[in-house]
Amino acid sequence: MLKKLLKKVGAAVVTVSIFILLGCSSIDQNQAEEMESLLQKKYGEEFVVTHIGGRWGTATNDTVTVFAHPKDDRDVVFEAVMTKDGKLAADGYIPGLMSQAINRILKQELLIKGIESESHTFMMNANSSSETNSNISLEEYVKKYKPGYFSGDMIIKEGANIKPEIFETALRAVYKAGLNTMYQVTIYAISKDDYDGCMKEYTKVPDVSEAWFIDYNVVDKIELIMDSKGFQVFKASKSGFNKGG
Repeated sequence: MLKKLLKKVGAAVVTVSIFILLGCSSIDQNQAEEMESLLQKKYGEEFVVTHIGGRWGTATNDTVTVFAHPKDDRDVVFEAVMTKDGKLAADGYIPGLMSQAINRILKQELLIKGIESESHTFMMNANSSSETNSNISLEEYVKKYKPGYFSGDMIIKEGANIKPEIFETALRAVYKAGLNTMYQVTIYAISKDDYDGCMKEYTKVPDVSEAWFIDYNVVDKIELIMDSKGFQVFKASKSGFNKGG
């Protein structure tokens, strides 16, 4: 029990040390405003920086990294990196828009099955850093940047009789929308008591690691793939999503 508690505290400390909620510090505020200005200049729209971390000031770090979202769309959260010279080094806005497009497809398909969900998806082996059209569609993105595959994670609220096959229609919809781009996803079933809190925090960040879930009761986990061979269960837990909720 003590070992688990220490592990949980350690993970929380690491998370806080890497990215913190934007506070009242004048340095934080100035850097946030500078980043918002850089993003607005690139895309022609307003942005809001919510978290800041990875500051310059060490021998190995000369950048600052933030989490941001468009002012009129809190659902599209992405990372952006600025150099100490005040230049935009990188940002994930366009891939973040594609991730949210896929998330909407998944949520729509899974709600029909009575499943609540949220997801993050990454455009693998695709470089769209020069893209400035925030109205680009998923189809247009795939045609132009040709991602090797989509890779993602998803959270769902635990429920009775949720089996792997129930996700096939949703994955097939993403595969079709992505012009037959392979889609692989790791799904975490969160307990009913923890889901709302987990979902609230999950949607504030652009990606999560396995360790991120230590604060929540993950009752099941499964990895699925949709590609030219069809729907496949790549890796399932012992319960395989067959336990009742």
